This record gives sequence, structure tokens and C-alpha cells, in this order.
Amino acid sequence: MGKISVLNEYRDVGRSVVSVPITETSSGHRLAATIHIVRGKHDGPTMVVAGGMHGDEFGSFPVIRNFLDSLVPENMKGTVVALPVANPLALGMMSRFTPDMHGNTDLHAAFPGAEKGTLTQKIAAAIDASIIDGLTADDLFVDIHSGGAGGRLQFRVDYDNKLKEDLKSRVVELCRAFGTYLIHENNLAGTSSRLANSRGVPTVNVEVGGSYLDEPAEAEFTEKGVRGLHSLASFIGIVDGTPLYRPEQWVYDTANRIEVNPKAGGYLVSRKPDITDLDQLIARGTLLGEVVNPYTLEVVDQLTAPVDGFLFFTRRSGIVEAGAKVYGLAQHSGAVCLR
Repeated sequence: MGKISVLNEYRDVGRSVVSVPITETSSGHRLAATIHIVRGKHDGPTMVVAGGMHGDEFGSFPVIRNFLDSLVPENMKGTVVALPVANPLALGMMSRFTPDMHGNTDLHAAFPGAEKGTLTQKIAAAIDASIIDGLTADDLFVDIHSGGAGGRLQFRVDYDNKLKEDLKSRVVELCRAFGTYLIHENNLAGTSSRLANSRGVPTVNVEVGGSYLDEPAEAEFTEKGVRGLHSLASFIGIVDGTPLYRPEQWVYDTANRIEVNPKAGGYLVSRKPDITDLDQLIARGTLLGEVVNPYTLEVVDQLTAPVDGFLFFTRRSGIVEAGAKVYGLAQHSGAVCLR
């Protein structure tokens, strides 16, 4: 079992919530990480689940909450540790970034952080010290993200493109077990996942759902996320069950990640606004959306698919700025099918 620091003082079977102090802010409030622990009756591995690295990505919260609620400690072999809100300050501002004075303010790119560094670095260092450092190759670290306030929808898993070969095969199998159709070999520089990988700890970086969704879409994404976490927990032996494996899954790398973003800002009329549009193979030349100038009411940009590819993130209609991330395609000719 991994010996991460938050488990050292919480050895009883059942559920615990612990507050890990980070620092005191200029407003006089104590900044802390709130960590949930569900310890099983029997010894086993540790699965850490972190969400809220970006404060505008709300889709991870119902997934983590429902997953924790579904666990039965008496039937578990090992421990689940969850950090629902990695960046409380960013959440309070509904922002991707920490309200820091200077330096890198994206927590998702600030690991391993520094105990005596900037505010963002302090948060990263506290997360490392409390829930990452001490994990072993038998354990698992899961970092959950979602579409943010920009309106994106997505459902895929990522793994780090700098993985060593002896770890890569296990990580790919874990990514497959989460049950998404698309798997992205991504550049995770500066992330908690790359930090864990560098110590031989397998990781899965999840992208599920979005923010401000209607109830049916949120319920479907939440169900998919919880089912995927249960599959991972069964894969490493914490709970009973059979891991999810889709009969066909596609892996693509950063060279085959094609984004279709607007050249001008305005109101996006999305032609692919639904959860059912994700994973679909889009033909080259397909109209994905149009940008309308909200003042002149004229179409100022048309967004079309430049290649044949699987739609791995999409946008609902709404205001966008030039260069905003709107549509993502995994180029079909460069993707590899796993069966």
C-alpha cells in the first residue's frame, strides 16, 4: 500500500475528512486542502482521485462525490483518497488560474511546486506532500478535468507522452479500462500526472463533461465518470468487478491532435453541440460551426473540419473570442485502433 502522508494518522476502516493547511492568504483566511479518505476493511493499494485543478471545471465534482458515495469500506481492499478541489482560490473566482501576484498561475502546470514559492507553487507542493509523494507502482493517481466556463464538452482519457516504456504499458491498460472511446497521448508537462509518473506511479488523466450543463447531460457524464472510476478501482483490486474494455478504442498523439478555432470573436452557432457528437468520425469539410458578429449579425467565420477525424472535444453555442478552443479532432489517418 502506498504510504502517502494523509494516511499516516487515519488508519480506521471507514470514512474520514482531513484538512491539510497550505498557507494564509492576504484576506486573513487559512488556505487548506480538503481531502476525503475511504479506507477498506482489507489491505490493498491506494487510489488517489484529484479534481478541480482548474476552478472553472465543475464536471469533476459530481463524479467524485457520487464515486465516494458508492464505495462500501467493508467490501474494499485498500484505500481511496479524493481531493475534490485542488485549487480552492481558483474555484472561488470561477477561474482556471490562481489569483497569484506573479509567475505561473496555472496549477495544472505548476508541479512539483515549492513549499517556499508562489501561492500556486505552495498549493502544488502541499498536494504532492499530502496525496502523491509515497505512492508506489501498485497504486494509482487519477487527475479529473472537464470542460470549463468556455462551454466545451469532452469525454476521453490522456496519458503522458514522456512515459518510460516500463510504465507505459500499464498506464495504457488503465486508460483503456476507464472505458472511453478515445485515448490521447498528450504533453502533460508540469502536471501532477507527470510528477507521479516520474516516480513510477501509474496515472490516468480524465476529461469528462463540462460546466453549466443541463441535467440530462450532467447526469450522463457523471454516470460515465463514476463507472470509469469503478472500473479503475476494480483494475487495481480495490473493489470487486470487471474492468471496462470497449471492443474498439483509438489512441492518438499530439501530432494528430487537430484544433479548429475561430479566427474572429463573436457568437458561435455550434453545429456539433451535443454529447452524442463526441467520438463521431467527422468527414473533412464538414461544417462544425459558424461565428456571427453580434453587432452586424453577419457570419464572420466558418469552422470546418480540415481532416477526417474523431471529434474529441466540442462546444455548445455561445460567445467566443478569436483563438478560443472550440473543436478538437483526432486525425483518423494518424490514430491507432486498439482491440
